[in-house]
Amino acid sequence: MQQINRHFIAVCSLYLLSFGVYAQEVSVTVDGAESQTELTSSMRELTPEQLEQYAFPEQEDNFESRDLTAGQIEILANMRKAAKELIQRKLGILSINGTKSDLTAMQSMINRRMVRLDDVIVWQNLGVLFGDVLAREFNMIWVIYEDDLGPSKALRWRKTDNFLFPVTMLSKRAKYGEEINLKQILDELTITVDEFKTWELKPKLPNPIKSR
Repeated sequence: MQQINRHFIAVCSLYLLSFGVYAQEVSVTVDGAESQTELTSSMRELTPEQLEQYAFPEQEDNFESRDLTAGQIEILANMRKAAKELIQRKLGILSINGTKSDLTAMQSMINRRMVRLDDVIVWQNLGVLFGDVLAREFNMIWVIYEDDLGPSKALRWRKTDNFLFPVTMLSKRAKYGEEINLKQILDELTITVDEFKTWELKPKLPNPIKSR
């Protein structure tokens, strides 16, 4: 294990060294000696222990996130309302309030097959209710996430690039005939959000090019 760790540290050290050289070359080409001094000063030596804890930068995804517009808030509200009315008609339950207790009613509908597997709209309406539970449990907020495939409603963890997509979580599972166990999904997402938190707390490598 110690040999593996030493090998990992050596590889990471080469990565850092090459990154620093690259940054210096770019600065000479663009801004000359003064900028080179600025970039070089942003590099610092790391101990092996610090190096093991660093979160190395990942390739950036081509996406953007933004706050919901008034129209999008209304769309979510209508989906939420439709799901609540369905639960009321099917089960006679009125107390749907965005807490974990809602999962019992939703799971009852699923177990009793009260929603057709191909009824995407209903599954996505239920996904909004499930998303409300996730938002409260994990202290996340609804946003619009847009990438090359188009916009999607998502939950964002703080001001990071970490998202959950509850609207389609249930409809996709229904489409492919997968088991839908809301408690199990919630438990799995708890682990995912814990990973969000861990990533947020990790020190990040300085990016001298972006910091200019």
